[in-house]
Amino acid sequence: MSSIDEGARVSWHSPSRDHRVRFRIPFLIGLLATSALAGPVEFGVADFNAALASRNLKWKVKYELTLDPAETYRIEPYKYGGAHITGGDLRGLMYGLLDAADQIRATGRLKQVQATPLIHVRGTRMFVHASEIEAFDWTDYFNTLARDRFNRFTLVFLDPPYSSAARLASISQLAAEFGIDFTLGIWEHQSSAPGAGVREDLHALLAACPLIRTIEWRSDSPDVEYFRDFVFAALHEIGRRVALEPVGSLAAPDFLDAAQKSRVAIYSEPADSPAGFHVDLPREFKNHALLYWMWGSLAYDPQARSAHGGTPAELTPASRVIALLAQALAADPDAGTSPEANASAAFVPIHASEASDWIATVPEAVADRLHRTASAKRTPLEIADALLAEVAPLDASPMPDIQLLARLARYQAHMLRAKNSVEIFDATGNTDSLKDARKDFKSAESYMDLAAAQIGLDRAEAHHNDPPASQEIPPPARAMARPSITDVPVRSAPAGQPISVTITISAVKEIRAVRLHYRAAGAPGLSSVIEKPAAPSLTFTLPPSETNVIYFFEILTHDSGWFEPDAFSKTPYYVIRIEAK
Repeated sequence: MSSIDEGARVSWHSPSRDHRVRFRIPFLIGLLATSALAGPVEFGVADFNAALASRNLKWKVKYELTLDPAETYRIEPYKYGGAHITGGDLRGLMYGLLDAADQIRATGRLKQVQATPLIHVRGTRMFVHASEIEAFDWTDYFNTLARDRFNRFTLVFLDPPYSSAARLASISQLAAEFGIDFTLGIWEHQSSAPGAGVREDLHALLAACPLIRTIEWRSDSPDVEYFRDFVFAALHEIGRRVALEPVGSLAAPDFLDAAQKSRVAIYSEPADSPAGFHVDLPREFKNHALLYWMWGSLAYDPQARSAHGGTPAELTPASRVIALLAQALAADPDAGTSPEANASAAFVPIHASEASDWIATVPEAVADRLHRTASAKRTPLEIADALLAEVAPLDASPMPDIQLLARLARYQAHMLRAKNSVEIFDATGNTDSLKDARKDFKSAESYMDLAAAQIGLDRAEAHHNDPPASQEIPPPARAMARPSITDVPVRSAPAGQPISVTITISAVKEIRAVRLHYRAAGAPGLSSVIEKPAAPSLTFTLPPSETNVIYFFEILTHDSGWFEPDAFSKTPYYVIRIEAK
């Protein structure tokens, strides 16, 4: 039996997350049968119905979209069985239905849930040759990613992908049906003698694959004229928005400027979260069910509990390790998450991370230290120290995937330390830093058994014969107790009017300055900043805005500081909803 709710309200989120188009469409209620998978909600409904059938239950469920934030969901059980399930978008609604199905299978009951993602970008990446994509079980793979709360997948081709258009069309369609954003990666395929063939091939591929909306393109020898004449032209000609995500040296300002002048859409991840990730995981996903679940589900909800094994004593620190590993990937522009995951690919570094308001990259942290520049950003050394501290409880686990996560954490910690030392050596010529780098690179290699750990050390050794003049290295910033900070968040403001926000700090003896960071909600790039000398109470005035605004404070000592709200224990910003005049 089913019925129709004529008043279901839908909010469709724009890519920038700060505009919504609201409209009303009917939603079906009750026990719905789906003959074929057609989208994330249909997938969720089918799983919910299967769970009911496994328990021989005849419950009704009402499900609908709401104006809640993207990827959130609520489950409100009815007294006599069934539930009202809502989601902030299609993916959130799918998550709610999947959660309800899991509850029914586990206990035969439903409990009230209100879920919000901790990390907004939870991606996996896979390197393939064109010949490898036919035999892979893509349906089960995307099923796994959806259940484990991943929301993005990047398929990187190690040879030209153009002959695989038909298969890519079906793979990208499958990804969409499971609520996964699909990105095609094209790495190092620029011809030494560029021609119109690339333009034609790319156009034909995109025409055959309407659900490819983002292309990650890497080249270490960019030719702006080539891209303008062939790649940019193909993106224009396709007749829909296909964003280009330039990586490697293509992320340089001159290339981005050329793309902007050619009116090419450039992909940028939401800047509203400290550290999303694109992790390389073993391709044998069925043999690493717990590892996949930890990366996806614990990044969505650190309190989640697994059906794949693992005790709370193991999963609680594992969730903290996952969050720190995401920060490590943001801190290291050339990090490789788990290079052994793709045996067919030589080790290749991830592209430089976008600058973050909350996490310093290795070059940024070293420059701040050498120039004694105060910042509240978490540094690579702080992340490395935290990883090594948090990973210890995982050592006693008998679970192979938890052991692998522990090895990965130690690998990344030592790689961060090593690259930090190499950066110091490059800047100062301090040979002790080179010795420290050599020690940490060898430790990293021992945990992951990767000769690739030598890459950074080889580069440093090459400069060893002609280092810069040695200079004194200031000590790392001092750790200080966080002062008592009080502020009353501004939740709404009228459009076109200045906005005042106030912060009060209990003790200002060690504090030098306070900064207000702000930007349009969902906008890419770093925030605008207003700085004032320290005082017990400070009021800042934001300029008028027509769109929602996010803001946060940075309280600075002479060499470190804190964020308010605390970026590493809660949502790291406040949102001001701008009300129409």
